Amino acid sequence: MALPRLLTGATYSERIDRSVPAAVREMTARVTTMSQKRSDLTAAHVAVAIVNYNTRDLLERCIQSILSERPATIVVIDNASPDGSAAFVRRRFPDVQVVANENNVGYGAALNQALEHTTAPLVLVLNADTELEPGCIATLAASCLEAPRAAIIAPAIVNRRGDHEVSAFPFPGTLGWLLENDPLAPIVRLIPPLARRSVSLRPIASPRTVPWVMGCAMLLRRECMQQVRGFDEDFFMYFEEVDLCRRVTDAGWEVFFDPRAVVMHVGGASTGQQRTVMTIQHFESTMRYYHRYFSGARLALWVAALRVKRVAMLARDSAHLLVERDPSERKRLRDRKLAWTSSLEVSRGYGRHGSAVHVGEDRAG
Repeated sequence: MALPRLLTGATYSERIDRSVPAAVREMTARVTTMSQKRSDLTAAHVAVAIVNYNTRDLLERCIQSILSERPATIVVIDNASPDGSAAFVRRRFPDVQVVANENNVGYGAALNQALEHTTAPLVLVLNADTELEPGCIATLAASCLEAPRAAIIAPAIVNRRGDHEVSAFPFPGTLGWLLENDPLAPIVRLIPPLARRSVSLRPIASPRTVPWVMGCAMLLRRECMQQVRGFDEDFFMYFEEVDLCRRVTDAGWEVFFDPRAVVMHVGGASTGQQRTVMTIQHFESTMRYYHRYFSGARLALWVAALRVKRVAMLARDSAHLLVERDPSERKRLRDRKLAWTSSLEVSRGYGRHGSAVHVGEDRAG
């Protein structure tokens, strides 16, 4: 049975940017058809794990998009949502396994729980604000089986309008990271040889290895997860997927991106409810990553760059607040100033093995 068409009646794949070459669209259509034919075989190798925090309505749509893919099992890890998500799923989807945490344990820890509560050799981990396009699971599973060193395979990510979102990136603290972020990225886009070699500046039209992928949708090979011991729970929120991809690569595995599989991602559905807290948490996780993988002059350089950027944002918003008169905008600016100031406090005295500075239990799934 085909999945219901989403939103305005057309699937996201049908509304993908028409600038994609016709040959690529034709290849995608052939692969989707083949993967649907063999979905009974490949999807049976896949368990689906969804991490949720306070996004009950989006979670329902996510589960509905998964059901006709017929995976081995579906498990929801609920991070103590106050909106009754866990009880709702038990009532609405009795065949879906629910793990209801009494406290918000963080994203990485929740995914480790998902690995413990499933047995399939492949596990597709999802944010609750995602929806699968038809054939997504079968396509990802086929890619994983065809590429024996692929430990992580990520689909293409599109937004509600069907526009592609960048979801593969160079590792932070590398030359690629420097070239593909502001202020150099606009210049690199104008230099064809550099743009062609980039990871995030051009759409990826065919399957390829990449350094790291966004964690909202990833297919994980259990064999590798057991070898690298899953997600590092010290990353309470943000950078847990960057760290995992780094350790997977260091262990001799590959991170793979397959644009033939498509997932819609709303983005910020949970984190948007706690913007100030999440800004601070992002800074803390960035600092943790830098201290873990860099040392000496390289560490000092990237930490200084991070602090300079936050200071610049603080100065910008402080100046804006002086002239802004709209009450709602003034509140937003005050919140942002608090986030930048608190972020800078996080970095003071942060040692190489410093503990995470968790900011309460407002972390989103």
